[in-house]
Amino acid sequence: MNKHGLVLGKFMPLTNGHIHLIESALKSCESLTVLLCSLRDEPIDGALRFDWLRETFPHHEYSMLRLIHVTDEVPSFPHQHADFWNIWRELILRNAPDVDALFTSEEYGERLANEIGARHICVDLGREKVPISATQIRDEPLRNWHFIPRAVRPSYAKRILVCGPESTGKTTLCRQLAEHFQTVWVPEYARDFYNSKRIENAEFNDVLSIAAGQQEAEETAARDANRLLFCDTDAITTVIYSRHYYGQVPAWLLNISHTRRYDLVLFCEIDLPWEADTQRDLGHMREEVRRRFVEELQSRRIDFVTIRGQGNARLQTAIAAVENAFSDLRT
Repeated sequence: MNKHGLVLGKFMPLTNGHIHLIESALKSCESLTVLLCSLRDEPIDGALRFDWLRETFPHHEYSMLRLIHVTDEVPSFPHQHADFWNIWRELILRNAPDVDALFTSEEYGERLANEIGARHICVDLGREKVPISATQIRDEPLRNWHFIPRAVRPSYAKRILVCGPESTGKTTLCRQLAEHFQTVWVPEYARDFYNSKRIENAEFNDVLSIAAGQQEAEETAARDANRLLFCDTDAITTVIYSRHYYGQVPAWLLNISHTRRYDLVLFCEIDLPWEADTQRDLGHMREEVRRRFVEELQSRRIDFVTIRGQGNARLQTAIAAVENAFSDLRT
């Protein structure tokens, strides 16, 4: 049993290979420090990567593990600086003194361990147990999905928005698409919200609760997504109904509706019969509501695929749109 172990890396992104490395070190150390080292100009924000680590290794479950985010602007490779090894020795000893074991899956591990006076323990150097690299995930996340940890999946899941006026089959289509692609979907938050509160008690402040609830539900579901996440409605929908029922839109909601983006938008046409329920009252305005949806999407320069047709034909049109948008699904 080693007294104090060390793992360091960029974790860009965190992979199941990194998790295997850290878990292997935890099994043979009394305590372990993990240094996440990030630079300002890297393609994935360092703070996000650190959040992935903290979510994957929460302190209440791993009290012997210390996670540190290092933001020093240091060289990444020996050829970038003549004093490379001294720079890294000082950085490590400053953040993790008294390390007696360095765990890596890299060729440089032996040299770095010597520099800090520690023993090098190499874990799966040939990537046989977990055959993946962070570069492979960055380049082809859908093809390498099963190597992406749960905490990281929201950043790589392809999000498909299914939107449109009332009674256009959005919920049914989301459910069918999720079943076809063997993934999860996000129900319309407003429905459950008003099932609890009752629609006759609706008020303007509800729109913020609905928008925030929809966004939170989406982020939660993304952790269980299998490459794709189907979303029943979004902030633009809430904007449209806020403007219709209350004549105004909260600034926060309007900002979200302009900044939140989806990888594919499926717009459901009003070619299905309108079906009344306790939360629908715009059957007499279908053409007008449709126009508002199209205008909102176009004003944000959001491309969308129109979904029309009855029964299975409607579903097949949507499936084809998804497969055309994400060619990696075919492999």
